[in-house]
Amino acid sequence: MRRFSSSWWARGLKPLLLKEIRELVRDPRIWIPFVISALILPVLGLVIGASMGEAIRGAQVPVKAGLVIADSSPLAREVVARLLEVGPARGVDLVVLNVSGVEEALHRALELGLECVAVLPPGFGESLEERRRPNVTVLYVVRTLSLFAPSRGARLVSLLGDVVAERLISGTGVSLDLVKKPLREVAATYIASKGVLVSGDAGRAVTSLALPAMLVPVVVMIVAVGVVQMAATATAVENEERTLEVLLTLPVDRFTILLSKLLGSFAVALIGSLLSILGFIAYFYVLPSAALSLGEPVLASLHILVGAESLAWILASLLVALFFAASLGIVVGALSSDVRIAGALSGPLVMLIFIPGYYIALADTLSLGQPLRALLYTLPITQPVILSKEAIAARLPPETPLYIAGSLLVSLLTVMLASRVFTLETLERIQRAIARLWRRRGAPR
Repeated sequence: MRRFSSSWWARGLKPLLLKEIRELVRDPRIWIPFVISALILPVLGLVIGASMGEAIRGAQVPVKAGLVIADSSPLAREVVARLLEVGPARGVDLVVLNVSGVEEALHRALELGLECVAVLPPGFGESLEERRRPNVTVLYVVRTLSLFAPSRGARLVSLLGDVVAERLISGTGVSLDLVKKPLREVAATYIASKGVLVSGDAGRAVTSLALPAMLVPVVVMIVAVGVVQMAATATAVENEERTLEVLLTLPVDRFTILLSKLLGSFAVALIGSLLSILGFIAYFYVLPSAALSLGEPVLASLHILVGAESLAWILASLLVALFFAASLGIVVGALSSDVRIAGALSGPLVMLIFIPGYYIALADTLSLGQPLRALLYTLPITQPVILSKEAIAARLPPETPLYIAGSLLVSLLTVMLASRVFTLETLERIQRAIARLWRRRGAPR
């Protein structure tokens, strides 16, 4: 038995495996996408950081706002005078508008480039006199949309609220700052899903966990998609050059040929994935530094959020997923007569990876039913995605080793089924059918 295994390795698998690795490394169409993926992630971090900086700096520019005074009472005039006095210090440049209605106020706001208009209606001063909550109408003008910048018009409402509050508590001997912040808070947040206690309020703690938990699965999907496309391209190139047909005529069983291709793609994918992971680490260094420079909450460090044991399970799951992705890519490439068709067939596979991946990244996976969680933990493509998310935001389930074993079993079954397709007759028949469909779509020959 040992002699047979040695002979199978030396005469069958080893030369084919070395051939696959040499061809994959030599072909720039294979390794260039990995290099691009490694470079694009830190660039993405720079772009997001720059956009955050521009948006937040834009939010710090003084707001141009208007005031419509429909109440002629002394208290209303007193409030307006106070607004005009403290407005510049609070970043609000106020203009008093002499208009008679909301439509005219909107027209004037567009003419003057105002971002919001506050209307003090009749009875405003009377409400203050009786120490009741006065009514105010605020008209916001939105010219651009920004994901990171807060609502600039809210600055006028905050200023108006503070001036009214000052008037309401005048004569009581209590400062406005004491009323707005009556407590000296020393906050700590216990994250039950991870069993850790961190300093700071819940908002910052949740932010530091939620953003990495959503972004880490994205890089896992990017790596898996890259492996599928790499394996599909490599096998399609062999179809174009007719080397796959030559391999299938050799006195080597189909499983050995398929296994050599899988292991070759797997080995090259590991090297390429390391580049992507390095780019991902650079991304997480760039993005928090941009947030820190803007005074925003800093993302929690990944090495603090993810323990060594969880990281080991994630890496094991990622290896199984890469093996599965390589097998899918080889099947796609084998069924394609050229690289163009392989690229067209890889598109739907990419969507099959990204759709459940985005669902996992955005959903609360801890609240999912146990059957659905077990399915996501068992499928090779979705398993590293949900593992990486829950390792950051929670704790991995104790049955994680069983899930990884199940994922490996699914991958091996896929390889066995794929080996049955590797016959000249089957490949030629399917390739002709796919080529006919491709031509019917009007694709260039």
